[in-house]
Amino acid sequence: MRSFIILIGLIFIFSCKKDPAEPVDCLGVTGGSAEIDNCETCDADPANDCVDCISHLAFNISLSQAFYYFNSVTINGITLDPTDWVGAFNGDICVGARQWDISQCGGGTCDLPAMGDVKPFNHTLGDPYATEGYMQFGDIPVFKIYDVSEGMIYNTKTTEEIVPWSDLKIQVISTLESTTAAPCQ
Repeated sequence: MRSFIILIGLIFIFSCKKDPAEPVDCLGVTGGSAEIDNCETCDADPANDCVDCISHLAFNISLSQAFYYFNSVTINGITLDPTDWVGAFNGDICVGARQWDISQCGGGTCDLPAMGDVKPFNHTLGDPYATEGYMQFGDIPVFKIYDVSEGMIYNTKTTEEIVPWSDLKIQVISTLESTTAAPCQ
């Protein structure tokens, strides 16, 4: 009886063995098209790749800067994953961004720069160092969360009122939390 059970077990094991000539994707699907994307996630839909989201976080360094410190940043009450990002915007223009890995921040409180518009250095349109459209005195930055694993952009709200931007301004904010979400595009 024991040899019969072993024989059945071996038949089962070998019958489940996949043909090594057939490729298996990262989801384990034979002949599937899912691949590890630039965000290090297995994604069956390349249109959902986070690279599009992260490309919206590009900004130039400015001589004029302010910093916003957040004690807690959450999506639906859950602390961000270290691969997620937080961005500061003036309208549709990204003026600062940081990957939100709190282990790399002083005491778990991370800062987010918000770069200013420095007119004398905006020589020509298309200048790779231009800061045209960046923060100016009195502007209030808008913060967004980029959830890399889900490919979602979250609008946010804060526990304190955002102080208007000014050069070298520092503001500490208790909580930045997600509100509405949309897929990265």
